[in-house]
Amino acid sequence: MDRTQIESAIDNARQMLVLSPSDSPSSGVMIKMGQQFQLSPIAMLYDQAVGSHALHVYIYLRSVLDTDISPMPTYDAMEEQIPLSRATIATAITRLRIARWMAKCMTVRESGRVKGSVYAIFDQPLGLYEISLFDPDYIDLLETSACTHRSLGVREAATGALERIRDMIAAGERPYAPESHIDLLERQAALAADPAGPGAEIYYATPQKQARLARKARRRRQAEDASDQGPAVALETSPSPDALIWPEGLRLTVQHKKIIAKAVFHDIDPDLQQPLLDQLAAAMRNKQRPEPIRDPIAYLSGLAKRARNGEFAPSSGALRIAADRDRTEQDKQKQKEIKDAHLARLKRLDAARKAAAQNKHNEVRRKPSPAGLEQLEKARRELKVKRRLV
Repeated sequence: MDRTQIESAIDNARQMLVLSPSDSPSSGVMIKMGQQFQLSPIAMLYDQAVGSHALHVYIYLRSVLDTDISPMPTYDAMEEQIPLSRATIATAITRLRIARWMAKCMTVRESGRVKGSVYAIFDQPLGLYEISLFDPDYIDLLETSACTHRSLGVREAATGALERIRDMIAAGERPYAPESHIDLLERQAALAADPAGPGAEIYYATPQKQARLARKARRRRQAEDASDQGPAVALETSPSPDALIWPEGLRLTVQHKKIIAKAVFHDIDPDLQQPLLDQLAAAMRNKQRPEPIRDPIAYLSGLAKRARNGEFAPSSGALRIAADRDRTEQDKQKQKEIKDAHLARLKRLDAARKAAAQNKHNEVRRKPSPAGLEQLEKARRELKVKRRLV
């Protein structure tokens, strides 16, 4: 499915959730994607990022889907049908999202109250590009789960997914790129021929990494227990891709920029991240290069590797790009200051005009009218007459 079809399916599910009664026994809406398939795909049995509980929840959700868009059972209903607790079911859904067998497309609110969520379930794990179209917060889910989730299995699966993405980008592969129809057919054929083979490993931890990931998780928990701030430290030191300025020639969505930034810059000094992007922009603009840059992300990974080794130094072109950007920012700041000063002056003039009008109104109210003065004088004369009579 392309982006338009995906957005249309999500919007239809959202409309169904909005129009559903408030007392409807459902926690959301689920979209069934892909062809008709068995309740438990063989590839899922070999997917180490899923686990037995997640497999059980997946089979149950598949069994209750009657149409392409169906109400999602509540946690109470799932607890009655599945011999698992509410917390275990929530953890299983998180593992399905990490392994990309499910996606949380959006949360629907009505009058400030959460109406429910729109989920999508797939007949096979999606690629990184496709899952980002369904679940815009997928990378944030990996980052948060790897650092703070209470389940060791979830932390290991999220850490393994992040490491796999970083390894692929470092190796010059493009996991964020759209998967062609031929690539999809080849992957499906590989899964059908050997469900436990390389085609079944979709960006998660391999068996050889499990012990190492477990050791990392234990060390991380020990470090968190020894720290007063706990896991928040790991989140605060992560890169902020939204603040980075990317070369104009890169046609990447915001989500894919976030994926690449977290994979390439995860251990790079924040002060060096923007210079690396400036160096990439300078190289892409350089028309005197013998060959154009065919894979900008692989080139950026090479720059990051040099930065880790202390061998990176920005070229004159990168410094010129940074200087032009600083000059533009200064001009914008100056224009903003002029605009703010003008608005402040208008506010002062408006306040002075309102104060003058109010003072005039008060003076008019304090000054008696001629008729009032005449009545007052008449009352005084009557009072004098009464005093004389007395």
